[in-house]
Amino acid sequence: MSGFIHNLRQKPADVRNKIAIISAMSITLLIVGVWILVMRNGKTEEDVTRRSAGEDLKPLMMIFGGFKDGVADVKENINNTKQDN
Repeated sequence: MSGFIHNLRQKPADVRNKIAIISAMSITLLIVGVWILVMRNGKTEEDVTRRSAGEDLKPLMMIFGGFKDGVADVKENINNTKQDN
């Protein structure tokens, strides 16, 4: 591995940039491929076609929903504390 890195350092900057871009794209495609396989795992073809992709891919809604629940819990705790006093 260190030999590969040493050889890579000897190459011109444009070649190093191309190798970096290709490597990054390959790793990204691999991650996306694994993610798609995991998301589809255990679902029948009918389930996949019936549901839209947006229903499975709502990470921001999950984050904001969790934040909203957390704020509601804090408000409830504050109200409970005020009522106890």
